[in-house]
This record gives sequence, C-alpha cells and structure tokens, in this order.
Amino acid sequence: MKPIKNTVFIRKLEAEKKTAGGLIIPGSASDKMLPAGQVLEAGPECENVKQGDKIFLKWNEVYAVHCNGVDGFLVSEDSVLAII
Repeated sequence: MKPIKNTVFIRKLEAEKKTAGGLIIPGSASDKMLPAGQVLEAGPECENVKQGDKIFLKWNEVYAVHCNGVDGFLVSEDSVLAII
C-alpha cells in the first residue's frame, strides 16, 4: 500500500506493561496513555514522519484497513502528535 498526499499507514503499538525499572503498569493506567503506532508507509507530502518512525497520535482520527495481509490504520500526518 502506498498512501497518497499526507496520509500515513501505521500499525498500532501495544502499551508497555512494565516500566524500564521493572514496575508493572496497571491496566487502568495504561488505558490513559497516548496511543502509539509505527509508520509502515508515508505519503509523498509527509514532511515530518517517515517509514519506521514510532509516533503518538490522536486515536479518534484513524481509519482501520486490511491490505495485503496487514492490519493497519490510515491517519493524516496532521493527527500525529509526536515522534518517539
């Protein structure tokens, strides 16, 4: 899949269950964390993200897709909040 314009194709990253120090993060706390994803493909007009970037995004602005055996999401680059 090759996104057009400033569209990004991502896969969702699962929330960490433990901190770097080994503390377990309870489910209620991980539910409040920003959603994260990894960029699988970026459209030609994307200026800030590229393939392989891990990002935080506005989860209410994504579209679920299934293409070539891959489950992922399409989101506008404008919905990306930060590169991790």
